[in-house]
Amino acid sequence: MNNFGRRLRALRETRGMTQRQLAELSMVSIRAIRDLESGRVSKPQRHTVRLLAEGLRLPAAERVRFDSLMGHAGPWTEQEPEVAPGLSPPPSPLDGLIGRSRETTLLRELLSSREERLIGLTGLAGVGKTRLAQEVANDAARESKAGRGTVVLWRGTAETQPPGLVPRDSAGTVQDRVRRGLDALCGIGEPDMEELRRLIGRWPTLIVLDGHDLVWPAVGRLVELVGSCPRLRVLYTARRPAEVPGELVVAIRPLDVPEDGAPPGPGTSGSSGRSSGSGGWTEISSVRLLLRHIRRYRPDFRPDRTSSAALAAVCRGLDGIPRAIQVAAPYFLVHEPEVMLRRLPSLVGDVLAEGGIDLEGALLRLGHDEAALLDHMSPDNRWWSVSEVAEAVGIPLSAGARAAHSLLALGLVTSSTGVLGTRFRVLETVRAHRAGRIREEAAVKSAASSAGGTAAVRPFPA
Repeated sequence: MNNFGRRLRALRETRGMTQRQLAELSMVSIRAIRDLESGRVSKPQRHTVRLLAEGLRLPAAERVRFDSLMGHAGPWTEQEPEVAPGLSPPPSPLDGLIGRSRETTLLRELLSSREERLIGLTGLAGVGKTRLAQEVANDAARESKAGRGTVVLWRGTAETQPPGLVPRDSAGTVQDRVRRGLDALCGIGEPDMEELRRLIGRWPTLIVLDGHDLVWPAVGRLVELVGSCPRLRVLYTARRPAEVPGELVVAIRPLDVPEDGAPPGPGTSGSSGRSSGSGGWTEISSVRLLLRHIRRYRPDFRPDRTSSAALAAVCRGLDGIPRAIQVAAPYFLVHEPEVMLRRLPSLVGDVLAEGGIDLEGALLRLGHDEAALLDHMSPDNRWWSVSEVAEAVGIPLSAGARAAHSLLALGLVTSSTGVLGTRFRVLETVRAHRAGRIREEAAVKSAASSAGGTAAVRPFPA
């Protein structure tokens, strides 16, 4: 057996693959693989070496070493892109993740346990689902590159996927075939589910579908694929759950925001979404994020105590929604924090619209029970238990629990768990949006009454 044959066999066995499995993944015949490993064939063609490297799913650096065993040089470099657009390793953000330690810990545990195989990250647009998925997917991808973990395949939408890089001769490769299968899975073209199942097989794989509000028949295809590939897991981000049996929905809340009043003292922020500690306003995750974005426009910005209090109040007014905070940051080139706080009520609508945070669309997705709960909770800025709000709107406790969970998954409410159990509160931005709708409807009714006629009134979703 020559050096190439020994290395090929070692790489295959390290990954727990049979010759048949490698043949299926690489499109190289079993006979050719046997001949190479036994030494009967000692000089494979460059194209065959490339197919084998793809089937083994070697990282770029390992591909170079694998290729060099045959004396090849040139086109392959560590910088050469390995995958086609639409299917790529997860994007690697340049900035660190702020305020998501609980969520990242939970997701890492879920993905490493392999017990949950279909996980959805849901919530309002702009709440940080994509950034959180990037963090945990990159962790898994780093393990994969080290040869110890799961292969990670990332599929974003036009809004969430950075422009891809096309490898030379990508058509027909394993990556290209999986990409086309995932396109079909998400509703682009007719899927060849048998081909996709065969390509993934029993290989430990994590597919991340970022920004996909899955609907039928895509949901059915996804469930079928997960069921037939025992080591496949799927993580998706969407504005609402796929609502299929067996999925685990993780509702992503906004970042913690400061409570009203005096600055928090030493301690840590609680799980309520309203921080109760952590050494001052500027230590709270939403305020830290706002400061980061402001300093991209004003690098020398250093808030004093008064400015810090104003920044904290701005974050409260924006509910700690990361994209809203990012969009608001340029305004601080024009206004100091105290002025920005006074102007915030008139700017919130523009900030949400510019950030693509569609509260109206989320409200229109509500069912009857969800709308009834939200309608009852919105007027008061307080925490509600499921039992008291279900009783108030006249629905069974079980229906109230399902409705509250749905509101949480859609990102319209936040939750707090303590000695009194789990309680819910409507986001400030949602309350303000609803109040504006009520004022508009009242104005329309008043105008119709003054005119002595009737006018069509657009009701609050019910």
